[in-house]
Amino acid sequence: MPTVAIVADIGNDLAYEAPVDKIVEWVERALDRLAIHDARVALNNLPIESLRGVGTARYYAFREVLFPNCKLSRGEIIDRAERLSERLSQLAATREISAFSAERGWYGLDPIHPRLASAGEIWSRMLGALSGAAGGAKLVRPSAAMMLTYRRLRALEYAHFGVVRRAEQPALRCLDGTRISIY
Repeated sequence: MPTVAIVADIGNDLAYEAPVDKIVEWVERALDRLAIHDARVALNNLPIESLRGVGTARYYAFREVLFPNCKLSRGEIIDRAERLSERLSQLAATREISAFSAERGWYGLDPIHPRLASAGEIWSRMLGALSGAAGGAKLVRPSAAMMLTYRRLRALEYAHFGVVRRAEQPALRCLDGTRISIY
């Protein structure tokens, strides 16, 4: 079976004040590891248009709730996000991998997490980018039991209530030979 990967949630570390160069280095390292396995990769770029549309009051409210330790101003975070987005676009072009950018309309009040109603379109486009399906891949809705299984999957390393934990990878082995790993 071919190895396919979606590299996503890249910009979250900006709110933890990680430098753009360091984030790009992390992404390059992940892409290098995937290249060893000849993986087809789709890189999910930042929702830059959604971020630009956030006003000052909403920015500070979300920053305090989602990232209380972040002290970057709205202008600083937008500048860093734009630089990171540009670097990711260049990286995707250089490595000849699909780059996926979300549309502003997929986001609601929360500028970094798409609305649930947009999930199908997002997944269709990302999987379409991996498979070469023009306009997006046809989605099949999993059963309720499989949805519950997918929701329980954990990344290799994750934090739960501030406690760092580890989960064995692949996180799921399917009967057809498909393996799902989350890093």
